[in-house]
Amino acid sequence: MAKIARSVALTSMAGLLFASLAVPAQAGSPEGTGSLERLALPTPPQTVSVMLELDAVPAAVAWAAAPTTRSKQASARAAIARVEALSAGVRRAVGKRDIIFEATNVYAGVAVRADADDLDRLARIPGVKAVHRLVPKERDNFIAVPLIGAPAAWTGAAGTGDGVTIGIIDTGIDYTHADFGGPGTAEAYQAALAAKEAGESPVYPDPVKVAGGIDLAGNAYNANDPATAVPQPDDNPLDCGGHGTHVAGTAGGYGVAADGTTYRGPWDASTPFDTMGIGPGVAPEATLYGIKVFGCEGSTNLVVEGLDWAMDPNGDGDFSDHLDVVNMSLGSDYGSAQDPDSVASGNAVEAGISVIARRATPVTPTRSADHPAMPPRHCPSQLAKTTGRSPMDSLRRSREPRRPTPLHSPTPTTGPHRRPAAPSSRSATGRRRSVVATTLTAATRSALQMRRR
Repeated sequence: MAKIARSVALTSMAGLLFASLAVPAQAGSPEGTGSLERLALPTPPQTVSVMLELDAVPAAVAWAAAPTTRSKQASARAAIARVEALSAGVRRAVGKRDIIFEATNVYAGVAVRADADDLDRLARIPGVKAVHRLVPKERDNFIAVPLIGAPAAWTGAAGTGDGVTIGIIDTGIDYTHADFGGPGTAEAYQAALAAKEAGESPVYPDPVKVAGGIDLAGNAYNANDPATAVPQPDDNPLDCGGHGTHVAGTAGGYGVAADGTTYRGPWDASTPFDTMGIGPGVAPEATLYGIKVFGCEGSTNLVVEGLDWAMDPNGDGDFSDHLDVVNMSLGSDYGSAQDPDSVASGNAVEAGISVIARRATPVTPTRSADHPAMPPRHCPSQLAKTTGRSPMDSLRRSREPRRPTPLHSPTPTTGPHRRPAAPSSRSATGRRRSVVATTLTAATRSALQMRRR
C-alpha cells in the first residue's frame, strides 16, 4: 500500500508541476546517414555551432530498451564505450580547441564550433552520421502555483514532493536564497560568488533542498558571441542571472516569510500566500539540482549536455540514479524535429525522466511551440491514442522513498567534464513518462510574478 500511495503522489505532484511550468519536450528522428541540416546557415561563411551526430545509439536509449537491471547497466556502458570511441576520432579530426562538449547518454554526438564552409568535411568524418545546426536557446518563464490548485493538492495524493528530485536546466540556482533554506542576504551571495570565482566547490546551506548540480557554461559564456561561445565549466551552479533561481522557486522553493526568513510550512490550505514575501513552489519539499547552461547573459547551446548530466549525475554509466524531473524554461525560434535538444529530450523521456520544456507564448510564425518541445510520439493525445492510457498513467510507478546524497565535490567521470556525486540509488526503470500541457495568458503571468529580493 505504501508503494502504491508513493506512486500516486509522484504522479499527482508531477502533473501540478507540469501545469505550472511547461509542456513536454520531445524529439523527432534524425534524417538518414550523412544528412546535413542547412536550415538558415549563415552566408557569407562564418563560424557556427553544430552538433556532429555519431553513428551510435545513445546510452539512455540502450538502457531503456534492456529488460533487466543488470542488462541495463551493461547495455548503457557498452553504448558509452561505442560513443566515446567515435568521439575520439572526431577530436582528432576537429581539434580539441573547437569542441564545445561531448554527449553520450541522451544523445550520441560532439558539439563543435566550425566555419560554415567546412561543414561538408565534418559530415565526412568517419563515424559522423549527420551534422545539425545548434539553435541557441533563450531563457523564458511564467508561474502559476495558486491557480493550478497546488495548495489543495499538497494535502492530497500529490503531496509536497518529498523524495522527488528536480533538475533545473537554466542559469543556475542561488542556493544562498531564503527560498532554498539559505541566509537570504546579499553578503551570503557575495561570499558564495567569491568562492566560485576562486574555483572552490559549493557549500550548500540546505542540502536537503539544493543537493548539488554543475555549471556547464561558466559565467562569461554566451552562445551568440563567438568570443565566449566555448564554455568554461566547473562544479558550482551558483546563479548569476536570477532566471534559474526564479524557475527553481516556482518548481520547489520552500517559500519566504514576510520577515525574509525561510518558510518551513505547513504547506496546505492555510499557507499565507497573501502575506508571504515569496510563495512556495509547486513541490516545496522536492530536492533541487542546479544544471547551469547559461552564462550571466545571452543564450545557450548546452541543453543536450545538461540533459546528459541529469541522466547520470555521477557519470558512472548506471542510470538508476537519474533525476526524476528536469525543467527547461527556455526556447528558440524556428523549431525542427532534428534539433539535437529535442532528440535528447525525447530520449531522456524514454529512459524515465519527466522532461518539462517551456511552450512559447504566444506561438507566432517565427516563435515555435515545438522547440525543443512536443515531437509527436510523446504528446499526451498521441500516447492516449496509441496505448489507450491516460497521459498521466505513464508516471505511475512504485518505488521506495529516498533522499539524495548531498553533493559538494566532483568525482571522476567517463565524460568530458567533472561531475558531482549522484543522488542515492533507486530501482532502475525505463518506463516512458508524459505530461499534460498548460499555457497561461500574459495577464496571469503578470499577476503572479514572484517578488524577488
